[in-house]
Amino acid sequence: MRILVETHTMEIGGSQFNAVELADGVARLGHEVTVFGPDGPLVEEVRRRGLEWIQAPERRGTPCPATAMALTRLTRRRKFDVIHPYEWNTLLDTMYGPGWLLGTPVLSTVLSVDVPFFLPTSVPMIVCMRQLWEQERRRRPDVRFMEIPIDTELNAPGTAPALTLSDGRVTDVRSHVGAADDERLVVIIGRLASRLKLEGLLDAVAAMPLVNEHVKARLVIVGDGPERPRVEEAVRRATESLGRATTVVVGQFLDPRPFYQAADLALGMGSSILRAMAFEKAVIVQGEAGFWEPLTPETLPMFLSQGWYGIGSGKVDLPRLAELIVSALLSPDPELPLLSRRTVEEYNSLGAISEWLSSVYSEVAVQQHAWPERLSSASGNAWELTKFRASRALSRLRGSP
Repeated sequence: MRILVETHTMEIGGSQFNAVELADGVARLGHEVTVFGPDGPLVEEVRRRGLEWIQAPERRGTPCPATAMALTRLTRRRKFDVIHPYEWNTLLDTMYGPGWLLGTPVLSTVLSVDVPFFLPTSVPMIVCMRQLWEQERRRRPDVRFMEIPIDTELNAPGTAPALTLSDGRVTDVRSHVGAADDERLVVIIGRLASRLKLEGLLDAVAAMPLVNEHVKARLVIVGDGPERPRVEEAVRRATESLGRATTVVVGQFLDPRPFYQAADLALGMGSSILRAMAFEKAVIVQGEAGFWEPLTPETLPMFLSQGWYGIGSGKVDLPRLAELIVSALLSPDPELPLLSRRTVEEYNSLGAISEWLSSVYSEVAVQQHAWPERLSSASGNAWELTKFRASRALSRLRGSP
């Protein structure tokens, strides 16, 4: 089959990296896979894997008319059997383009923690949280659950290469972050963005001086994004409070595996924490509203149900977070790293999920929708979008967030 995978960004982040990995996995099964998205650091990874990349126009609004038209022209020329957009904005671009104009079969994936109500329910969808799947299946005729895929061969103990810096120098992680011989490394890897991520990042930075009252440890934040200045300001304040650095922001690395390998403990959510687990690391899962929970045999069923994320009580409890980190570093349970690796191998194998996705493509490719049905769906979606935007505008006028 000819498959077009569409990403909303090519910045280094969980959703788009998963899209690239699965595109590669499906291509290895014999399909012709093309990646469509804006320019960004992940383009290098697409090319490294031998996949074709086609640059998307600059986004201006959602849906983006320029992107929708570019997709339509490309699909007319290349005759794709299925278009697979990741996340909600690319889904709307696709539907207002080849999905509704040409009737090309579309399969959507939303790796976020929610699905906007205005997304068309007629489009087959994949979500990566069981609770979200249960919620969406009440209103969508075709919604499927997929575990987040992890390449368990590329991400495994002992597989990480030496750390290569942007200038070509090769070093080791501990030297690069300035860690003393007796200093433990706590690692967070992810995009420094406001949605989902920033709150937990700031909590982790603020907790590190409390951690260092009991064990000498350094938080290593690997990533970049629009909220980096706020994170670095929080790091500066934490350094001043203790009189020495307890956190370092090292920026973005296309291949962050050396940091996973060097970690004594990993914090994070979603695909980032699963990759740490693949490296046989004990982990503490980050969420929102003060959610921090370690992976243990007792918490595993919760994470398998709700995903590698959670919502807390709304209270920021820095002493509890510090206690969780200290306990993991000073009294490590030797079974927890093994549990991490077993969990990823059992539920998140990229090879098995790629084969499953290939079968889903085969099912979606034969779904044809007549022009009247497509027109009705497009009109209904336009109305829902209008209502949503009107509601947002009214909220802003009233001073609501």
